[in-house]
Amino acid sequence: MAHTVKKLLIANRGEIALRVVRTAKEMGISTVAVYSEQDRNSRYVDMADEAYLLSGDTYKDTYLNEDLLIDILHKTGADAVHPGYGFLSEVPSFAQKVEDAGAIWVGPHHTALVDLGDKITARRVALRAKVPPVPGLSEPVTDVRTLLDFAHTHGYPIMMKRTDGGGGHGITVVHDDEELRRFYMNHDALQGGDLKEYFIEKFVDKARHVETQSGRDSHGNFTVYSTRDCSLQRRNQKLVEEAPAPFLSEEIISTLEEYSRRLFTTVGYVGLGTCEFMVTPNGKVYFLEVNPRLQVEHTVSEEVSGLDLVREQLNIAAGGELTRAPELRGHSFELRITSEDPATNLTPGSGTLEKIQWPAGPGVRIDTGVEQGDTISPKFDSMMGKVIVTAQNRLDAVARVRRVLDELVIEGVPTPIPLFKEIFRNDDFTAEHGHPFAVSTKWLERTYLNRTPASAASGQPASLAAAPGAAAPAAPDKSKSETFVIEMNNRRVKLTVPLDIVENITGSARARGAKRPTQPLRGAGLHNVASSAAAANDGAKSGVIASPMQAVVTRINVSEGQQVAKGDLLVVLESMKMENYVYAPAAGEVKKIFVGPADGVEAGDTLVTLDVNAGKAKAAAAAPGSLPQAAASTAPSSEGADKATDARRRVAMTDIMDSQAVKAAAAASAANAAQPSAHQPLRTAVVKAAELARAAEERARDKQHAKGKKTARERLDLLFDTGTFEEIGRFQGGNIAGGNAGAAVITGFGQVYGRKVAVYAQDFSVKGGTLGTAEGEKICRLMDMAIDLKVPIVAIVDSGGARIQEGVAALTQYGRIFRKTCEASGFVPQLSLILGPCAGGAVYCPALTDLIIMTRENSNMFVTGPDVVKASTGETISMADLGGGEVHNRVSGVAHYLGEDESDAIDYARTVLAYLPSNSESKPPVYAYAVTRAERETAKRLATIVPANERQPYDMLEVIRCIVDYGEFVQVQELFGASALVGFACIDGKPVGIVANQPNVLAGILDVDSSEKVARFVRLCDAFNLPVVTLVDVPGYKPGSDQEHAGIIRRGAKVIYAYANAQVPMVTVVLRKAFGGAYIVMGSKAIGADLNFAWPSSQIAVLGAAGAVNIIHRHDLAKAKASGQDVDALRAKYIKEYETSTVNANLSLEIGQIDGMIDPEQTREVIVESLATLATKRRVKRTTKHHGNQPL
Repeated sequence: MAHTVKKLLIANRGEIALRVVRTAKEMGISTVAVYSEQDRNSRYVDMADEAYLLSGDTYKDTYLNEDLLIDILHKTGADAVHPGYGFLSEVPSFAQKVEDAGAIWVGPHHTALVDLGDKITARRVALRAKVPPVPGLSEPVTDVRTLLDFAHTHGYPIMMKRTDGGGGHGITVVHDDEELRRFYMNHDALQGGDLKEYFIEKFVDKARHVETQSGRDSHGNFTVYSTRDCSLQRRNQKLVEEAPAPFLSEEIISTLEEYSRRLFTTVGYVGLGTCEFMVTPNGKVYFLEVNPRLQVEHTVSEEVSGLDLVREQLNIAAGGELTRAPELRGHSFELRITSEDPATNLTPGSGTLEKIQWPAGPGVRIDTGVEQGDTISPKFDSMMGKVIVTAQNRLDAVARVRRVLDELVIEGVPTPIPLFKEIFRNDDFTAEHGHPFAVSTKWLERTYLNRTPASAASGQPASLAAAPGAAAPAAPDKSKSETFVIEMNNRRVKLTVPLDIVENITGSARARGAKRPTQPLRGAGLHNVASSAAAANDGAKSGVIASPMQAVVTRINVSEGQQVAKGDLLVVLESMKMENYVYAPAAGEVKKIFVGPADGVEAGDTLVTLDVNAGKAKAAAAAPGSLPQAAASTAPSSEGADKATDARRRVAMTDIMDSQAVKAAAAASAANAAQPSAHQPLRTAVVKAAELARAAEERARDKQHAKGKKTARERLDLLFDTGTFEEIGRFQGGNIAGGNAGAAVITGFGQVYGRKVAVYAQDFSVKGGTLGTAEGEKICRLMDMAIDLKVPIVAIVDSGGARIQEGVAALTQYGRIFRKTCEASGFVPQLSLILGPCAGGAVYCPALTDLIIMTRENSNMFVTGPDVVKASTGETISMADLGGGEVHNRVSGVAHYLGEDESDAIDYARTVLAYLPSNSESKPPVYAYAVTRAERETAKRLATIVPANERQPYDMLEVIRCIVDYGEFVQVQELFGASALVGFACIDGKPVGIVANQPNVLAGILDVDSSEKVARFVRLCDAFNLPVVTLVDVPGYKPGSDQEHAGIIRRGAKVIYAYANAQVPMVTVVLRKAFGGAYIVMGSKAIGADLNFAWPSSQIAVLGAAGAVNIIHRHDLAKAKASGQDVDALRAKYIKEYETSTVNANLSLEIGQIDGMIDPEQTREVIVESLATLATKRRVKRTTKHHGNQPL
């Protein structure tokens, strides 16, 4: 009995969701879409009648969340569910839940999904249906002997396939006994525990992948809409499909249709599905699998059959009869447009779609769910759309595809378009010029995708490379050029000129506007990307195993502390439904695992670190005259450390002991031992110094790691771009002959995001990191150089204070450092990382710098320690409670950021440096940025975030994220003075300082803490040329004796001083209210702001309406009450009059204190334009005073 579908829930995303929405609309069916945060602004969401958010950023939380989708089914009253393809489309449990909920499942019954969803059960179904599967065993095999017997019987290569695989997922090709034994060991229960999920099949080489688009209804009718050829694959996943499958005999076509009918009938299949087969060169047809759903490539079957297959699905699911396939018309190709890079064997990428120009014309169909400006996220499938090209025959279709590819333009992300152009001019594929069709399932990989993966040296298998003996690809053209359109004799022509000639004529690339760098995002770990290529090539040496691509972690096969041999399986990744196996590049011990199942990783992210040098060190130590190798230095992270931050750790910088100079010196020393030479003592000293340095670092690791801390050099690894640190004064303060490697501080220069930065890092493993004369000399020399070079200074503090043994001499060094810090203040940025103790007078070194960064564990700052406090006052208190990171970030306000661990703290320091210029004479860096459609939509949300009721709180962070680039706001002093927000952001690619009230905390009021927080941050921005954007929603200063006694007058005046003296561009926007003195100090025009704006509903006055009326009309209200009048009604009347005449922003507009009223959604645009207008603002010195007398 047929049913009518009235409301359809589409449990999918992207282009297939849009495809289903369109057909449903044509059929008069209401649609319900679901979307993740990344898909919020997707086209299918806009086109659906209803849409519901799936919170989360992983598949598990969103599109694979069965219970959440069923809740939405109940909530919306939908009577049918279309699963699309992928995600839950083949999950029996979800289909059964839909059926149990009384809704129609647009697909086969859940029992059919059980029979066909597992590849082993599907093989059994094929045998029952008398359809021959590929030779193999239809049971999981757990005995290596059985696997070897099968391989020896049928011959190599063979395939190990996961029973739950699909779309190329879970297939491993094995070529010999050694590989098979390795696979067995890696997947055996002792190593990974999933061997029972695999079965074995013969690998059928040089066969075609052919399938039938089939349908069967509840009345027993069956049809094959068309055949398809999907042989053009990479990594067992389809890239180009065509219908009908070409160059097949009538006998083979008849066999395919009959086999498909038997399969559907055997399981009582109702719905549309695809039966997949391998067709060998000698005409044998082997069953592969049944895909019980609509497939990506259904479009080519639609084109040649003239039927809407989604409509067919809905009709069959509702109990109707299918439409028998008509005679086929023409030939059709589908090209999958993904964000995959042919230069890296089609590994997925991501980015923002800067330009899309889809082709058009006869026979061209575009199925896409993206638009220009959208962001392609690595969290989900990277397919952006499909181009379907149809013509009257195959040769005409090939010619049309060539024309279409010339029209297709996509910029901002990599695509396979260049590869498609090559394929459609290759006679093996096009079968032109008398050449036979010669494509099989491995043809694409053997012909084009045979570049050696960059990750090969990092232990990655050559799964993307060509088979042995394959011809090497033509070397890519590395020359760069630019194309110009010109007119010659009124004829329009394109002129392509080598870039070097263009630059010689027009100036260098820099002069013509070099490409801007990318804004570093907190949590994105972008500083790892730059070094990922180098790191990937050094896995066997460094032990850092990095992800070769954007992917999702599906399995971890090792544990920390486990010994592994070269070639052992470490991690399994999934990308584009394809498993990638990450193997150990060398024997070693697993030191740290940075990821877990379901984690998303990007190319270059660290997966695992191995200690690969321990064995080498022992062997080297045993060899006479050789230098022992240093063990790999990998510090343990604190428990609960931020995994994303740890995953950004990079290859440890090369130690001086491993340098070529030292190795050469060692060799020369051994060779010339018997030959006296004037240079011999120098060489011996170099070797001795290297040995001392190595031993010192080993001792440091032992000491620091035992405390859960990193060594000073490990911290430098995290701070600087890989390989950029240059140490100065390496052995200053040491005694090489006496066995002393050097002072308790490391000094030098490195690069952070490509810009030079000076650093001194105290080494607690040497004399407790205490400061003596040698250390003071090194630090002061470094600071002098930094000031001369005009570069930022970073101090990494981990010290026991002044060295008692040196007495006043040590204290004197602190005095010198204090003075140098003051000299550098406001000239170069100064950051202090407190990663250990910092006590006594030493605390004033960081106290004088711009920002102090601490961690939850191990960071301490206090003038007098717990023992002295107890002796002096009798109070018993711990170090953490006295001066720990939490105390100084939340209570005292001494610190500006609380890191979860050392890695997080150092990454925060890197990020802050990325917003600041190198010195006060320079402008902040500028980053590449293009406004996307998604961000334009986000800007419109501003009007819905701020409530009209002035007493209703809201989160100002949401407002800020709607205004700044990428929603990225790096807070300063997040835990202190929380009624105000300050921090760094970029607007249109340019760094700015953001100051805002936070209505979620004390209504956004100014108190003693928030006043000092705002004042200090504005001063920091003014010192280093960062424009200040102020967002105002403030009721006034906090009243009360506690505030008066705490110095609200003196401390509140600091805000006035900061704004009044600032000469950077300042733009202020009043969002809702600005009352009393707080309005004046929060970046008003009267105090020095350049441009001020207000939202139409904002209120600006001395007092809010209610408070003002109670004062102004107190006598009138008292009289009314005495005479028995309705006082509340009278008060309401006075309030309305006051709001109309005084409180609204019109008065400020009329007297010039507000430059314009703007709608909320205009806020970002107005700020961008204002900052552009003020870009040429210059500092002016109006008096000859030495300096102002700030209310400190």
